[in-house]
Amino acid sequence: MSTLRNVLILSYYFPPMGLGGVQRVQKFVKYLPLFGWRPIVVTVKDVAYYGRDESLLRELPPEALVYRTGSYDPLRVAHRMGVQAGEGKTGNGVRKLAKWLLFPDNQTLWVPFAVQCAKNIIREHKIDALFSTFPPGSAHLAGYMVHRSSGIPWVVDYRDSWLDGEFSRPASNIHYAMLKILNHKFTRRANHVTAVTSHIAGQLSDLRGDNGDTTVISNGYDPEDFQGLDEPPPDDRFTLTYCGTLNEARHPGPLLESIRHLLDQYPEMSDHLHIKLVGASIDLDVDGLIDYYRLPNVVTRLGYLPHREALAHLAASDAVLLLVTSEPSRASGVPTGKFYECAATGRPVLAIATDGSGLAWLKKTGRGFIVSPRDTGGISNVIGSWIRQHAEGVLPAYGVTDTEAFSRPNLTGQLARILDHVSNT
Repeated sequence: MSTLRNVLILSYYFPPMGLGGVQRVQKFVKYLPLFGWRPIVVTVKDVAYYGRDESLLRELPPEALVYRTGSYDPLRVAHRMGVQAGEGKTGNGVRKLAKWLLFPDNQTLWVPFAVQCAKNIIREHKIDALFSTFPPGSAHLAGYMVHRSSGIPWVVDYRDSWLDGEFSRPASNIHYAMLKILNHKFTRRANHVTAVTSHIAGQLSDLRGDNGDTTVISNGYDPEDFQGLDEPPPDDRFTLTYCGTLNEARHPGPLLESIRHLLDQYPEMSDHLHIKLVGASIDLDVDGLIDYYRLPNVVTRLGYLPHREALAHLAASDAVLLLVTSEPSRASGVPTGKFYECAATGRPVLAIATDGSGLAWLKKTGRGFIVSPRDTGGISNVIGSWIRQHAEGVLPAYGVTDTEAFSRPNLTGQLARILDHVSNT
């Protein structure tokens, strides 16, 4: 076997942290050795975070090296103080204050540790390429500093839009202007830029002033994750499952209101419907919403589960749910990472999504329905028709062959070719 080349990866979010944003870089690390690259990861030590999934660590290949550094950022400090990230509405005031005081984001106090660790690694290993992934922007700041001091070719990755993404809320106009300057500096300095959607890639190409070295590498799914799942017991009811974080941008309110509307019209359907909500809730009282709409016998909230346990619930469902409830101006090109795992189940998809959300593939393939969060009647009509089809045994199912382009090995191959290119030029 030929000698692997080394790519140094700067990623604040990394296993055993959970939630969807971790999986992109974790899957890159898993599959890069197949394409001739050894991943060497610089990340942070344990922090107070909403999801923890030790099982993701077992997927890391033996070739990978992971260095965990200290940090004085709020999440690391909270962990050191014994504070655990909980669910519901907590810590809003602290987060708002931190956004004002810490630039470019709350993780900026990780940067000195990450940069020093990276420099030590460079002295110990021959590094052929450098890769940093946003969010947080501090990962790119660390990447920029390492790139400038070492000259190692640098690939910057955007899992979201920095300035107008769903969760981008600069503390002031001054913060926004300064972030714009940084974003411009990083994208123009980088040897190559990758982004999860064409919308974000287009924004970054405009910043770079060219179109030749900005590449879309979408989110995706790992076929191995669906092998040997320990699925829950069968349920005679029609089961619709949502898998992912619940927050203001992924709000279950339109779903719950629509179900209440449906059951008020057809009370008998309550015995034939089961909704599962799998995932952490952040700044939302989901249990309170379920009680408000009088749905405790229909809706089960399972909370955060390890990735494969969550997928088992998804795969055992009759249909799957996506939520994109952010304001339309921020929903354009949303990198709905869970969509690809939903598609890989072969189940029909209900996307409760605002206009402009990045669901072109669902529209193209006709594997389900996209309904506005404001269209209570439309949502209840889809669910009601699926309950009837399920009872008649005619609910549609789909193959997975047309999802292979979104498999994690294929997507990692795209990244590997970019690393090959930048390291050889």
